[in-house]
Amino acid sequence: MATQPTTIREIIDQIHPDDLDFVLKAEEATLVKMKEIGFEHQLFLKTSYCFRMRVSNGSYHLFHHQAIHLAKDHFGRLTSALNIHTDVQHITQSNNKIVLVTGIGTRDDYCQIDLSKQLPQFDIPKFSKREMEIVSLVAKGNSSPQIAEKLFISPDTVRTHRKNLFRKTKTKSVGEFIRKCIEWGLLQLFCFFNIEFFI
Repeated sequence: MATQPTTIREIIDQIHPDDLDFVLKAEEATLVKMKEIGFEHQLFLKTSYCFRMRVSNGSYHLFHHQAIHLAKDHFGRLTSALNIHTDVQHITQSNNKIVLVTGIGTRDDYCQIDLSKQLPQFDIPKFSKREMEIVSLVAKGNSSPQIAEKLFISPDTVRTHRKNLFRKTKTKSVGEFIRKCIEWGLLQLFCFFNIEFFI
């Protein structure tokens, strides 16, 4: 069984590198909003947003993060919080970059902060079943003729699919294409040491 992250540092280490800037901006935005509402209401506010985290097989999934502050000391400093991370990859792979600060208990606050205009978007293209088969075979180092033989289609058809995959992913090399597919969670991490890069 894989060891679960238990510290803030270990959790941060699981966040997708491209999402770290967003997470920092999201945390900053929630603090600004809490200050605006009033830190005396801190224990009755919940914050939430989405970001990608690494899962046990090495790929990244989109998670919905929720945080509730549970207790403060007599100086008003936060002493404990509950953080809930829910894997939502099966629902969506696209992060809308929306941060919510909502009231709980006696509070009815509802604040929506749109950070999508401040950060670059990473839209994941949709692949057909056949394209996903080709993605997997390319990742395993198969040439176009080998893929054609395995899928019982012509090499020209494979080359057409590959051109379309490169166009959809805006990539120009097999290495770049595979890296993007891994980052998007479309491929599990494979051992690529013996891959021959081909056009």
